Amino acid sequence: MTVLVNAIVMVGMFLVVPAGLRLAGLAELDRIRRFWPLFAAPGALALWLPRGTTATALALCYALGTVLLALHAPRRALRGRDLSPPGSPCSPRSSPRPSPRSPWSRSDGATSCSASSWRSSR
Repeated sequence: MTVLVNAIVMVGMFLVVPAGLRLAGLAELDRIRRFWPLFAAPGALALWLPRGTTATALALCYALGTVLLALHAPRRALRGRDLSPPGSPCSPRSSPRPSPRSPWSRSDGATSCSASSWRSSR
């Protein structure tokens, strides 16, 4: 059972965390994403070692990586979060003009960016 748990945790360390960082699509996370294997490898090795000083030191390397990643959260929280769907006229990543067939377009040509209008168009 320990082998299975260690293998699953390693999948999270090496695949899930970097995939999540890539999917976030934030330029500020690119550096930590590139260096993530340097934090994950010692942490994964610590899983397989018997408890002791060496395993603790290797686990601390992984903990350092997670702390560096967590330090991005307060800046991002203060900046706010864009809750509009991707591609909507309300999204800062969208083009400046919505398409005429957009569900957010009104008959007068204006767009509505409220969450309720998005939900009602679904």
